[in-house]
Amino acid sequence: MTNKKTIKLLVLLILIIFTGLKALSQCTNTVPYPTAAIAAPNGTSTIITTEQWAGDYATISSVINGSTYISTSSVNTDFITIRRGTYNGTVIASGTTPLTWTATNSGNYYIHYNTNSGCGTQSTNRTTTIANVLSVPKNGGNSVTTCSGHIYDNGGPNSSYTTYNDGYTTIYPGTAGGMIQLTGSYYTESGYDHVYIYNGVGTSGAILLDGSTSSLTSIGTITSTDISGALTIRFISDGSIQNSGFDFAIACKIPCTVSNIPYSQDFESVTVPVIPDCTSIQNSGSGNNWETANSNSYGFLSNALRYTYHSTNAANAWFFTGGLNLIGGTSYRITFRYGNTGTTFPEKLKVAYGTSAAAASMTSPLLDFPNINQGSPQNATYDFTPASTGVYYIGFNAYSDADMFYLFVDDILVNLSSGLPISLTSFTGKCDNGKVTLNW
Repeated sequence: MTNKKTIKLLVLLILIIFTGLKALSQCTNTVPYPTAAIAAPNGTSTIITTEQWAGDYATISSVINGSTYISTSSVNTDFITIRRGTYNGTVIASGTTPLTWTATNSGNYYIHYNTNSGCGTQSTNRTTTIANVLSVPKNGGNSVTTCSGHIYDNGGPNSSYTTYNDGYTTIYPGTAGGMIQLTGSYYTESGYDHVYIYNGVGTSGAILLDGSTSSLTSIGTITSTDISGALTIRFISDGSIQNSGFDFAIACKIPCTVSNIPYSQDFESVTVPVIPDCTSIQNSGSGNNWETANSNSYGFLSNALRYTYHSTNAANAWFFTGGLNLIGGTSYRITFRYGNTGTTFPEKLKVAYGTSAAAASMTSPLLDFPNINQGSPQNATYDFTPASTGVYYIGFNAYSDADMFYLFVDDILVNLSSGLPISLTSFTGKCDNGKVTLNW
């Protein structure tokens, strides 16, 4: 009898200790700060306040059921408790910052900040944030409107996806007239788990990607061409192997308009190594590709287009201007600067034009420089006349041998040919009945 009583007392004591520890790991503060609710972000990150104290709680409104969020404090030892419904409602998650949690209902959530799992307080400012982790649901569909952030499978940024997925998310542009653009990579079970990207709303549009590989694979850049500007991501998985899934960055691209003459491109509008909007690149070989750079050397003292050598493979990389409105039978002049690093590493560059921004369309050659070795900027000028009116693209083809160095292009200008002598320094004019006559 004594043994039974002892066992019961021990069990009771353990339960009391466990309950006490559990209570300590789920804090309930009573001071709201900020006093007004902060709207939950949608695919982005929001600073709640830079003046949070340990012992406060923040109210987050418009939280979406099934969405995943990350709550942080700038004090990396802070303990966070997430409650639902009211400030002292059901605990959804708790742990040290950064804390990832998933909403189990839509509505208001309350984030409690403390110095430790013992619910310690501290009257010192810290910055608190909440980020929304967009993810394709395990089953069913949802939608989001944004021009930024990342979207993941249901494992989020830090975990593998789960079994038996079949869900989709439609992403609408958050900017009027924008087109959703995705970049990133995926890693699934080859032949069994698939990530699809559809053009437009829902899963009935054209399939732009059917991704299923057992290695990390880039999707390049995928841009909507649908009237809605939307892309839809669908993810399907079976019950066996689960890998890291996908991580796609979201952006909005404003559709490019065709340029009238004159057209210029000096690459100063970009943050290197990005190429300018409404231009494009194509790697037609196994070397590297064009990018922008600010090397401040070899006479190129600001942003310029640059091809960087590949140690084993020759170059076959194209850079294309935006579309240009050209009139058949009219003479145009292209000028630009080009160069390399010196005689030790000669480079090769061709220039051509055609009716689309693709290597196969560059059917009208303009210039060829098979031995660029000066080590300083060279000036190129060439007049050309398209046979018919239309939209044309000018392509710059790096075709240097393997293991060279740098090839530069800068200050591209396309204008009407002047027809005037290059050495012209002065002229006289006469106006007669609305007609102007120039003499030189």
